[in-house]
Amino acid sequence: MRPAKQVSAKTVATLMRHAGIVGISPRGFMPVTTQAGPNPHPVADLVQRRFDQGQLNRVWTSDITYLGTGEGWLYLCAIRDGCSRRVVGWAIEDHCGPTWSRRRYDGPSSCAATCPAR
Repeated sequence: MRPAKQVSAKTVATLMRHAGIVGISPRGFMPVTTQAGPNPHPVADLVQRRFDQGQLNRVWTSDITYLGTGEGWLYLCAIRDGCSRRVVGWAIEDHCGPTWSRRRYDGPSSCAATCPAR
């Protein structure tokens, strides 16, 4: 067995390219959060993209994202007020499904009475 030589990554890449060898790197698993049906319908834009209506609790937006942990995936849903841009509610679950997204939300627990000046 020959003694090991230290070479740069570029040298290895050049030698592999000349030999016609390509490396493989498995793709990481990404959970599916969008579950489009056979006929996905567009959602009506009821505020014409004007999220800040100048008043609290007039427009709320939400989004679901996933977080990788040592024990698996966690799904985070955050609800934001369009005027204050503050998070007014959130939920974390270990699954993302229709029962979770249809849960009742009772409103912000605390919020200022007027929209803060910018």
